[in-house]
Amino acid sequence: MDAFICTACGTQYPPSQTAPAQCTICEDERQFIPPRGQTWTTLPALAAGHFNGWRQHEPGIIGIGTQPQFAIGQRALLISTPNGNVLWDCVSMLDAATVALIKALGGLSAIAISHPHFYTTMSEWSRAFGGVPVHLHAADERWIMRPDPCVKLWQGETLSLLPDDQREALILIGAGGFSYEEVTKEEGAKKNSIYNLHNGIFTRGILIDIPRLKGVAYLEPGTRIFIDDIEAWEKQAGIKVAAGDAVFIRTGRWARRAKSGPWNAGVETAGLDPSVLPWLKRRDVSILGSETAQDATPPPATSELGPLALHDFALIVLGIPLMDDTNLEAVSEAAAARKRWEFLLTASPLPVTNGTGSPLNPIAVF
Repeated sequence: MDAFICTACGTQYPPSQTAPAQCTICEDERQFIPPRGQTWTTLPALAAGHFNGWRQHEPGIIGIGTQPQFAIGQRALLISTPNGNVLWDCVSMLDAATVALIKALGGLSAIAISHPHFYTTMSEWSRAFGGVPVHLHAADERWIMRPDPCVKLWQGETLSLLPDDQREALILIGAGGFSYEEVTKEEGAKKNSIYNLHNGIFTRGILIDIPRLKGVAYLEPGTRIFIDDIEAWEKQAGIKVAAGDAVFIRTGRWARRAKSGPWNAGVETAGLDPSVLPWLKRRDVSILGSETAQDATPPPATSELGPLALHDFALIVLGIPLMDDTNLEAVSEAAAARKRWEFLLTASPLPVTNGTGSPLNPIAVF
């Protein structure tokens, strides 16, 4: 019998005579079913038209991604340590070439997975390398679609994977937070809701005007903004983003719309590249605003990240409140007239108890 794999999310199900009627992962409201509907494949069928590509991100860390892209474009990381190799996350595609290459690099001592979207064919990966343990956090147990003895559930905040030498140990860290299931349609967000800002926002705002930096009226859709661009603007404008600042990234979206008419900005738009994330952390930015949902879209064809990688990471992991789809034209004109790119930002979100967001009318005072 075949172990069918969902082509939308890459999750493998237990062997069966026929494909499952539906995919539990895809039926979750945060996931989607493609326009073609729910379809299925198997490992042999997948291998017939796909292969795994390899990229060394830095010594000891090699990325593994399937080409052409499959499911949601998952990637895995092969992490080499003096105590053995660990596979961080999984991709659905597993063939003889992948097994041979990893074995030539020392094989695997363990597999650890961060999120249910990377469970994919985890039991196949385990068996291919001698039944190595697959470590999943117990909080995500319900999303295991193919139970297997190789799965080892862990709890708490940390787990040492290779404890032979604590100086070199790889340690899994539960990043905290809380389950999405605590945010419901009936009760909203009982933690970290927009109500936390009910006293208002009062801080320094800084406009990063990338079209002015480049001498154009607006950036073309798809243009990516990097750390070098932001720091070049700081130098030109004579300002520097500091801890607690609210940073607004102007791309000229609304200037382009006024000249050329509307387009589907949800598909293609200028914005930040995910490589800016460490800069946001280092500068301790308190609020991030942009004329889009922050990210440049679409991501490059070779990218292993989703279309809103920066948006999601900044909001969920860094905890930075976001102001999406702001119109920065008036602020840009006022700042240029004064040659002053910092201002007092005030804003008053609606005090919605347990609300996940709010309409907003931010005001820049020069």
